[in-house]
Amino acid sequence: MKYLFPALLACMLPSGTVLAADTPPASVAQRDMATNITAKPATAVSDASVKQTTALGEVVVSATRVSQPVLDTAASITVITAQEIDNTLAGDIGQMVRYQPGISVPNDPTRFGSRGFDIRGINGNRIKILLDGVPAPDAFSIGSLSDAGRNFVDPDVLKRVEIIRGPASSLYGSEAVGGVVNFITKDPGDYLLQGNGDAYFGTGTGWNSVDNSAMLSGTAAFGDADNQGMVLFTRRQGHEAGNQGSVDTEDATRTTPNPQNNQDNNLLAKGVFNREWGTLSLTLSNHHSDNDTQVFSALESTDYSAMVGFPYVLATTSMSGHDTSDLTLASARLDFKGAGSGWFDDGTALTYCQYGDTQQDTLERQRTTIFGAPNDALINRRFTFAQHTAGTSLTLRKRFGETVRHLLVYGLDVDRSRIEEMRDGWKQDLATGAITTTVGPDTFPARDFPLSTTLEAGLFAEDRMAFADERFLLIPGLRYDYYRLDADNDPVFGNTSPGIAAEDTTDSSWSPRLGAVYKLDDRSSLFAQYAYGFRAPDYSDVNVGFTNLQFGYTAIPNPNLKPETSNAVEFGIKHFGDGANFSLSAYYDRFDDFIEPFVSLGVDPNTNLLTFQAQNIGKVTLYGVEARATFKLDAVLQGLRLDSALAWGVGNDDAADAPLNSVNPPEAILGLGYLSASSLWGARLVGTFVHAKTRVNNDPAATQFQIPGYATFDLIGNFNLDDSTRIVVGLFNLTDRKYWNWSSVQGRPDGDPLIDRYTQPGFNVGASLHVSW
Repeated sequence: MKYLFPALLACMLPSGTVLAADTPPASVAQRDMATNITAKPATAVSDASVKQTTALGEVVVSATRVSQPVLDTAASITVITAQEIDNTLAGDIGQMVRYQPGISVPNDPTRFGSRGFDIRGINGNRIKILLDGVPAPDAFSIGSLSDAGRNFVDPDVLKRVEIIRGPASSLYGSEAVGGVVNFITKDPGDYLLQGNGDAYFGTGTGWNSVDNSAMLSGTAAFGDADNQGMVLFTRRQGHEAGNQGSVDTEDATRTTPNPQNNQDNNLLAKGVFNREWGTLSLTLSNHHSDNDTQVFSALESTDYSAMVGFPYVLATTSMSGHDTSDLTLASARLDFKGAGSGWFDDGTALTYCQYGDTQQDTLERQRTTIFGAPNDALINRRFTFAQHTAGTSLTLRKRFGETVRHLLVYGLDVDRSRIEEMRDGWKQDLATGAITTTVGPDTFPARDFPLSTTLEAGLFAEDRMAFADERFLLIPGLRYDYYRLDADNDPVFGNTSPGIAAEDTTDSSWSPRLGAVYKLDDRSSLFAQYAYGFRAPDYSDVNVGFTNLQFGYTAIPNPNLKPETSNAVEFGIKHFGDGANFSLSAYYDRFDDFIEPFVSLGVDPNTNLLTFQAQNIGKVTLYGVEARATFKLDAVLQGLRLDSALAWGVGNDDAADAPLNSVNPPEAILGLGYLSASSLWGARLVGTFVHAKTRVNNDPAATQFQIPGYATFDLIGNFNLDDSTRIVVGLFNLTDRKYWNWSSVQGRPDGDPLIDRYTQPGFNVGASLHVSW
């Protein structure tokens, strides 16, 4: 809540004061999309206990920025509903996608936790993350003590998650070069039963042994058909997530998790006002995370005697971290109707103001021993990363034509953003009490890129053309984006990188897309698409800079970077039937001008410093196959269901003529579920099968650890005690299998004695209870 009121105040400032980032709007149909949430979410019973994920007959909005059945979309899109989140006891974004092959969440096991999403081997800021159509703050990290991630949402507030696999720049602009994750939060109407009462109250609680965490939530919704309101608050409190490490020392040899206390609070408030001319939705949300860590894994002693030429030993004897993050969002969405004979039939206008802030404090006790004489010092470091955004967008929809029926979706996004990063701190000699702001190679305060302002403006249009009784759909789309980066004349950055001037840049790009859908019948369709993606070089790519005279190196800006681009083709088949659903797709994606952050340029003869600079050096090729199928086995046993999914992908770093390490190994999911005839209880046994990682690009100096193949099994059940009480119980990793997730362990050397630090949890238990009235 720390930034709730400052963010609201900032929204009221003049437009020149508020700086923002880009946003695509939500659709009118976002409230009307098929969803399993009912007026009594705590007691709603469906086949979600045996449901894996997207039903192909569901309606989605992210793939086209307009409500469309999955069967009619020329793209691969995964939908995770609120019931799937609840029925799998997902407490964070990593657990939310654990049954989604081809999608993963990298995790830092020592301190910082979940970092963002990886889709088909592309991750970081190349994946666009949205919260109700508003882009989440960027990720930024530098060194081992500074890591701002993108985990700014609690699963309890979500109505659904839509994930576009592959480039989506034709609709969402820069940063969507690798895909889109769209978090859609719950609305009052998800709780209020039309014509049967005007209020809803509910509460939920849960516990998970994996991190000994407890969850408590409360929901109140009220209103009628015209005016509705809702307040939802969720609190989670727990400890470090378990693993299967066995070394419990308080030093760098530790493989068990570092002790950690975590606390997350999430507030969501909405007002929805329905009128003849449309619907006005007002949203206010705040997510606050607070973590304290004893960083035992950083305690070690290093002998630098050979390097400096005399006896010199440096040791970290204690380290603790206190990390907080806040995301406050205020938005207004107007879903309006047109006259029907003008330029549009209906549309959506969205405006928002958002403040994201990360602060990470590290307190370290350090011992320096020179010629055998020890000296202790206390070091305090603070890393801050803030992104203050405001933006607006407009989406219009027009239907016309008879022989060829058109659904034209067009509009604009205009966004500005202000980004600030700083590292600060001091060092105190505990013998003399003297304090200095020079700590190792750094003189604080320091900035790794200057204070920056970005402007993004995009115009887009996509036409859904229906031929031959709407059996054949042709979907051309085009977007134009303009991106401008303005770097301040920042004295702090100037002191960090003396003699290095910050640079301003501008970029623009056309992003075309062409999709096609052919309906074999009312339940089956073939699809194909070509999609272009791009990502403009951001503030840290262009202007990252620092100088370390102690170790003789420097990093310098590069204003000549080109945007990263992607050309992707995909084709597949989808079927939605009474007894079986399935989808099968194959993709090929070529990325050009990948930006490598720190490329060595050799020693500058003018400064005698080893110089690094971001460069366009990467060419990457991705291709693979993804499939999903669901079969109702009523002939065997009424209520029995089989779910399956798999992802197989290959990635190549063409510039290095080597495998792309970020691509996950082949993975398959197999689930067998049962729903009782009375719908009072259901259960599901889920097996996850992952192939060994065998294709890696090894560092010339070391062979990488390659995870072995593994299989894990989970058993999840839900029970409805009465109309208002529901219990979910889950047993995870039933066989207590020791295994590693590739996205979290990649890059570790083979034979690493600390490799067990990156293992996933063994057998663990979770449970939740929901009550409503």
